[in-house]
Amino acid sequence: MGKALAIVPEGMNSDFQTLIERALSQMKMETRSWKPGDPADSVADARVLFGELPSGERKVPAAIAELWELADDAQVFLLCHDELVRPTVPLHEGRMLLLGQPITAERLESELREHTSAASRGSRPSRSFTNDSVDDSPFERREHLNPDHWVARLGSVDATPSDQIRSEELPSWIGAANEHGGAVAPRSAYLPLVGRDARDATIGIVHFDAQKQLSNGELESLAKHFETEHDNANSEKKLKKLIGDRAGVVRLSPVTNTWQFYWPSTTSRLFFASPSRLPRWWDLRGSLSQRKKSYREIPAYASDLVVAIAVTSSQSDDEIDSMIRIGHRAGAQTLVNSIENGLLGDDALVSALMMEVR
Repeated sequence: MGKALAIVPEGMNSDFQTLIERALSQMKMETRSWKPGDPADSVADARVLFGELPSGERKVPAAIAELWELADDAQVFLLCHDELVRPTVPLHEGRMLLLGQPITAERLESELREHTSAASRGSRPSRSFTNDSVDDSPFERREHLNPDHWVARLGSVDATPSDQIRSEELPSWIGAANEHGGAVAPRSAYLPLVGRDARDATIGIVHFDAQKQLSNGELESLAKHFETEHDNANSEKKLKKLIGDRAGVVRLSPVTNTWQFYWPSTTSRLFFASPSRLPRWWDLRGSLSQRKKSYREIPAYASDLVVAIAVTSSQSDDEIDSMIRIGHRAGAQTLVNSIENGLLGDDALVSALMMEVR
């Protein structure tokens, strides 16, 4: 099988062309230029089409529309000269993506990796990414894209692998959220656990101390709690009894469009970002601590982003908070890179979970 083909129109902004070249440099993708009038068969098998949207322009350029007709199964990336209401705005059922400023090569590569594995026009399959092939990375990284949400996990790979702390296989519902991409047992004890319960909700679990993992029995009880519990007033008390203060839980239900948070820690971070709310950036952990609560339920909206992270680092709390807050502005996928790169060489111990509603 040949390399995947990416098409870049002639005359595209040179800065954008440089970003595209850098983003594609680590991907097995052939680049070809195109101009109106070129033979149709030169782009018919393209997987990716690039274009730009000039400042103040809101219509898809005619040349890009023509190009898309020739390669109608391709994913289109329109690089915008302006900031948008959200870093990434999907059009045409996600087949065309508008990327607003600021655009970096790292962000573009992340978006490419996420969106170029769609199998057919109009489809939004589930798919996964891991960095298992990167042997020298200090972090284990896993990402999974579902039709309605995206999940990313980051965990430090230290001297204590997961199988030395947890001798038995994880319950079957752990990993079910990744069933289309293949459930893979974690190498790192710091990697948050993710699964799908019987009510089709995705549950993420962040252990505050990797040496004190929830047992399989506790994990099964946790899933059963969310399957059967309908009295939110008692959820905090019951979750406290089930798992204590060893772990935080983030649950997203596509059926009820609801977030549920159980976060008994006053030190591990829990942030909530959304362009549809005020404030757009919310320190949910701080809010819970002030109210002396550990449980909260919130309606879920498109583009909601949750960042749950337990970290031990030589950097100050303000430095880490700033790194996370600045990183999320360029998009959820870029935030993972920001955390990973920001803590490299720091001997940090990290357990990070990010979830975004699509």
